[in-house]
Amino acid sequence: MSLSPERRGDPATRRASITASAIACTTGSATACITASALSALLIFLASLLPFAAPGVAQAADDFLSPLIGEITFEGNRALSDGDLRNAMRLRQPTPLRPLSKPRFPGADFLAGDLNEILLRYREAGYPLAEVVEAIVSYDESGEKVDIHVQIDEGPLVRLRNLRVVAPPPGDERKLRNDVDLSRGDVLAHAKLEAGGLAIQQFYEEKGYALSRVLREVRIDADSADVVFRVAPGPEVRIDSVVVEPMEMTKRETVVRELTLAEGDLLTPKGLLESRRRLLDSGVFRSVRVSPEFVDSTTALAWLKVTAREKKRYWVGGGAGYSSADQLRILSEWGVRNLQGEGRRVSGTGDLYYSIDPGFRGGGVNFQEGLVRLDYFEPRFLRTRNRASIGTYLRWIQEETFHERIFGYTVSLLREISLTTRASISLETREVATTEDGVRPRYSTRFLRLGAFQDDRDNPFDPSEGRYLQGQVEYAGGLLGGTNEFLRTVGSWRGYTSTDAGVVFAARVRGGFIEPLSSGVDSVDSLEVARIPWEERFRVGGSNTIRGYGENEVGRRNADGESTGGLLLFLANLEVRFPIFWIVRGGLFLDAGNVWADPKEFKISRFTAGLENKDYDPLGVFYGVGGGLRFVTPVGPLRFDYGFQVGSGHSPDEPRGQLHVALGQAF
Repeated sequence: MSLSPERRGDPATRRASITASAIACTTGSATACITASALSALLIFLASLLPFAAPGVAQAADDFLSPLIGEITFEGNRALSDGDLRNAMRLRQPTPLRPLSKPRFPGADFLAGDLNEILLRYREAGYPLAEVVEAIVSYDESGEKVDIHVQIDEGPLVRLRNLRVVAPPPGDERKLRNDVDLSRGDVLAHAKLEAGGLAIQQFYEEKGYALSRVLREVRIDADSADVVFRVAPGPEVRIDSVVVEPMEMTKRETVVRELTLAEGDLLTPKGLLESRRRLLDSGVFRSVRVSPEFVDSTTALAWLKVTAREKKRYWVGGGAGYSSADQLRILSEWGVRNLQGEGRRVSGTGDLYYSIDPGFRGGGVNFQEGLVRLDYFEPRFLRTRNRASIGTYLRWIQEETFHERIFGYTVSLLREISLTTRASISLETREVATTEDGVRPRYSTRFLRLGAFQDDRDNPFDPSEGRYLQGQVEYAGGLLGGTNEFLRTVGSWRGYTSTDAGVVFAARVRGGFIEPLSSGVDSVDSLEVARIPWEERFRVGGSNTIRGYGENEVGRRNADGESTGGLLLFLANLEVRFPIFWIVRGGLFLDAGNVWADPKEFKISRFTAGLENKDYDPLGVFYGVGGGLRFVTPVGPLRFDYGFQVGSGHSPDEPRGQLHVALGQAF
């Protein structure tokens, strides 16, 4: 016999009727019966039994004291274990793992909800006909403790026999059927049915059929099921007008120009999402809502309503902190946003870094680095979708044996290619004055930089899903002028995936190459890297690259013990992040990489040599392993990592490991 859910009734509804006919009460032993029927019937039933319960029950109810839960048991479950069913419930029984926990029974409504969650768990496992036959709550003689017993009829395990999609144009029935993650013989999982219907509906909505509906028919015969998805697309829906809620500072035109939907366009979810994201990316708004409002039920027209909360026009900020690079940091910023109500922005920043490393310039607190920067941002350059910015900065760097002063300015354009992809072009000039021995005291470097990146991470500050791809090519010198001429390319990939338990697997690979095209800064150093200015070389090591080592200290070093940097870069990271409790998360990591002063020094054998060699080798791949804690904060995770040096990267005169403290994930 083949019956559809419409004729058989929803499993939860059938369960209510069955349990209502299966009530068995023994008032002499103070036993109350609780079923998964309507909440009102449950509460009335419990209230009627309280006067007959053991002494103290009525008084406990009067005093609003819930009885303790003793034990939760099940009968009739074979496919799902007792532990699986208990995990589906909010009610808990005592466990040796939580000796101080005293779970209480709050009432019939909680139990009714838990019974429904149990049935949902069965539906996900492929048992759509599972039923709760009865649920019994038994009070002890004092009325202060209850045991819960649930009897279940699992029914058969149902598998898919046939799947059909009935979809009018523009839908392709074969393609839409592939969007449903179910094949012949698969277990009939409720979540996959829901996801399949949603995927079909989203396909039509992206084609402009915002009022489309997908009807699902499931016909179960013994342990097999036939599933049919029928699409009712309705009419194409277009934007009739755009309504912008009045704002204090922002002009209406500033809002409308960021929207990807205009009057007469088809209404699509992608257009709504892109419009909202672009408004948030403008930096003008604290929150944004872009929603359609339909004119009436008979007209295929919709208003596009935009409601937004503006950020304050002026901002001033500052802070201080400590990093595991043995630095004290003082940070400040100020700015004006939304100039003339058109999204323009002027900002300034000032950063000071002081070293407290006992080995730096005799110990104590010593100035190490400073930066002052001023930027102007234009959201629509020449009324196009190109974003322009102009910036100038002054930077001071003080190393152990020399110091530098860098004055620079940049001009850049950013173009949005798609929802996740952007491309940029920029020009930058750096004027450097240095006291480094053997290097020209004054020189300049002028860049032309092309870049592109794709970012579909779910959270840029603490991602758990998605990926990030970035590529960049820089050319310095030549027709641009300046002292130095070189070509630099850099590429990186980051990937993230997570489990239902909240465990995140993260990985990163980054590589780069610099090719000198001139004699450069006239250094007396014979290494190939000497043809590239100190501040333009690749460097790795520290809290965000290879943990267990000092900041930017991995690789070959000069006579003063300073890292020379490199022309060739390789970096790889693997990390597992997992929840511990509340806002505390843990992490385990493996980092590997190095920079080579001369690309000819790189060999594939360096990877294995870095693990096998016992003696310190600055040319091998450096490895760091370890773990740490992350504390979730509103501005990103506060991270404490301890890394151990492994293999030939460990120098005998240095500690085996280091503690790294930083705000944000390593990648």
